[in-house]
Amino acid sequence: QNKRTGSFPVSENDYLRNAVNTAKEALLVLDNELRIIFANLAFSRLFLTGSSANEGHSLYAIEDGQWNIPVLKDRISVLLRDNTEFSDLE
Repeated sequence: QNKRTGSFPVSENDYLRNAVNTAKEALLVLDNELRIIFANLAFSRLFLTGSSANEGHSLYAIEDGQWNIPVLKDRISVLLRDNTEFSDLE
């Protein structure tokens, strides 16, 4: 416990989770194997999942394969290969 503020130290993971949860957009944090580390509250609300229901599962395996979409896989592959970003994939 921090004597000056009376608060407990926050781990990097908790700090990241709290920061991502403040985003209004639906966000997923994935590991290098595209497994879900966590989904923010906006994602959980938008896709009607529990905030931790899909943690540890492959992005392409969740929701009965609902995210196993060829164009999504292609975009993510390019993103990882070229260290770029994308948004608004429909």
